[in-house]
Amino acid sequence: MGTGGREPAASVVGFLIGLAGSSALGYYFLLGDQQQADRRLAKDLQRVTEATQQVLEYAQQIEGLKRQLQQVQATSATKDDLDRVRTEIVSAQVWRHRAVAAGCA
Repeated sequence: MGTGGREPAASVVGFLIGLAGSSALGYYFLLGDQQQADRRLAKDLQRVTEATQQVLEYAQQIEGLKRQLQQVQATSATKDDLDRVRTEIVSAQVWRHRAVAAGCA
């Protein structure tokens, strides 16, 4: 007989049953944690995908705005153009004023 009045084989069997039960319970919790981690990872990947799509849309908008700006710059008057027109207007007004003044005198 073994210690405490039990058979050694029964103690070993009890130990193995306890080991198997605690291992199964540990595996169950491990699987639960794994599934939670998988769900979190899937959510994070979805967020990254959405953020990437948003960044791509912003990049396309920026490219469109860049093209529009280039078109505006190509068709807009420069400061030199405005200065030249202003000078021509002033010259025309001076000439007109002189012509009017010469006609009145």
